[in-house]
Amino acid sequence: MSLTKLLQIAENEVGYLEKKSNSQLNDKTVNAGSNNWTKYGQDLIKEIGSPYSNGVAWCDMFVDWCFLKAFGKDKAKELLGGWSAYTPTSAQYFKNMNQWYTSNPIIGDVIFFKNTTRICHTGLVYKVDSAKVYTIEGNTSGANGLIANGGGVCKKSYSKSYKNIEGYGRPKYDDNIISTIPDKKIMKAIDVSLYQGNIDWNKVKQADIDYAILRGVIKNGTLDSTFENNYVNALKNGIKILGVYQFSYALNEETAKKDAVNMINKLNGKKIPIWLDLEWKEQRNLGKDKVTSIAKTYVNTCKSLGYTCHIYSNLDWYKNVYNATELKNMGCKFWIARYPLKDDGSVKEHLKPNIGECIWQYSSKGSIPGISGNVDMNIIYDNALLSSTTPPPPQGSSSELSLEFLGKINTKSGNLNIRSAPNSSSSKVGSYKKGELVQLIAKTSDNWYRTDKGYISGEYIIAAKGKVYNCTKLNMRKEPEVKTNNVASVLSVNDEVYLMKQTANGWYKVKTKDNLVGYVSDKYITIL
Repeated sequence: MSLTKLLQIAENEVGYLEKKSNSQLNDKTVNAGSNNWTKYGQDLIKEIGSPYSNGVAWCDMFVDWCFLKAFGKDKAKELLGGWSAYTPTSAQYFKNMNQWYTSNPIIGDVIFFKNTTRICHTGLVYKVDSAKVYTIEGNTSGANGLIANGGGVCKKSYSKSYKNIEGYGRPKYDDNIISTIPDKKIMKAIDVSLYQGNIDWNKVKQADIDYAILRGVIKNGTLDSTFENNYVNALKNGIKILGVYQFSYALNEETAKKDAVNMINKLNGKKIPIWLDLEWKEQRNLGKDKVTSIAKTYVNTCKSLGYTCHIYSNLDWYKNVYNATELKNMGCKFWIARYPLKDDGSVKEHLKPNIGECIWQYSSKGSIPGISGNVDMNIIYDNALLSSTTPPPPQGSSSELSLEFLGKINTKSGNLNIRSAPNSSSSKVGSYKKGELVQLIAKTSDNWYRTDKGYISGEYIIAAKGKVYNCTKLNMRKEPEVKTNNVASVLSVNDEVYLMKQTANGWYKVKTKDNLVGYVSDKYITIL
């Protein structure tokens, strides 16, 4: 069973015309008329019986027929929530399953259209791009816009903002089916902390993980010791940061406000979403109204400081401790933990929280290359989160001065430790070899340098210098390319320069003793 098969079945029907009588129903074009006789009604009556009949509007029957042929009678009913030839009823089935969406359609959704009074038409989504949704519909025509009684099977397209789109029903596809969507994959995320140790983010990326959520402030009010390193190296390897989470022990609104301010201060300007976790047993005893008020205070404090805040909880807290509706009305998304007692790291689709768009933490026993031990695994069911949470490249904190220079490791002997934070007591996350050139990104006020891997002590760093050799004169260019009008200055043999950056295409960005900045070919520079 696959979505590819479903879409192929639907596409094969494009061009079918309804019949004027109960004759030659299986032929695409013969006996064409306007009396709503189709093979779709014929087959559904035979396989299902009630509520289907022929000679009536058949757009809903076309969709149900495609599912019947692709998945079989029992699975199709499970996916659709029930059998119906009436579009409002079919839409209600999806709403009853919490599978109704008003935005962010995906391939395989059932689209529903409305007129001035009710839902009146439906079809199958076969393609989506940034602006449009593409459909295959029965009982329509190729004319633009909503045609609810057009007599044929056609491919159509609409702006996502088209006024007559009421919403989308998402069949309860399991992950095996979702994985067959053309150009569509399950969007998975991991959440990590110091308990995952030193993570090889390159291996994590190769394991098809695209998103990560990092632990932020811990119980004592300090930042998780691995946060900075995880933040830098996740981004470096193309993994987007979905947010940072905090387990708050706040028992009142005042403490919640302080926790939010402290969390934001610790982020040092990194504009990423914050996920609030209020699951302490002492908080539950406060009652739903108080817990919700504490959460709202934290969320509003984040908003006032320019940060988005969402809620993490298990399903029990979502249903029984929070007033989830109030929090959703504030714009909060939910990240729900729910996994089986016998957790083996795999997805148990029947445990997916039926709360609509969310992130589902489905396991605490995941195994990912690049991470030693277990890691929490998540599936993202909210496309809005995917488009809104990619942060810019890491920026220096308020206590750091941004810079662009190559440094040379100048230890007396051995390697230089890379730290997760700018102090010698922070965790070691790697090392540089003596004499190695390292790109410096920022410098702290207490003489630590930030690199793309972490922090190194300025005590063991000297500015990297080079000397012109192997030529009499060397053009220093405005940009790292050879063009006639691109010369900023001319250097002579044995002239020394400071090295600021090495480009991928074989150039050094350099600075002269006269503070002139430009680019020279690395073929004519020897390192001092």
